[in-house]
Amino acid sequence: SERMGVERGNAGGAGGGGGAGVHFLSELRWYYARLFPIELMHRWLGYGQPDSQIFARREVSFTLAGDIYLRYRSFRSAEELHAALKERT
Repeated sequence: SERMGVERGNAGGAGGGGGAGVHFLSELRWYYARLFPIELMHRWLGYGQPDSQIFARREVSFTLAGDIYLRYRSFRSAEELHAALKERT
C-alpha cells in the first residue's frame, strides 16, 4: 500500500527512523508470521514436487538493513524457510 511505502522510507534511513519505521517493521513481522504464503512458495520453488530435493538445492538470499547481503542459504523444508524469514524481520 502507499502508506507502507511511505513508512518503508523511514525504516532505518538517515531521516531519523522514528515511529513510522518501527510500525512498518511490526507489520512486516506480522505479515511473515501470519500471511506469507509459505506453502505456495515452497511448492513453486520445488517445481510442484514436494518430496524431491529440488527445494533444498535452491539458493535463497536475504538483504538486511544497511545493504548487508546473506547469500547462498538453503533450507530443507518450508518450515525452516519460514522460521528464517520470521527471524530476519
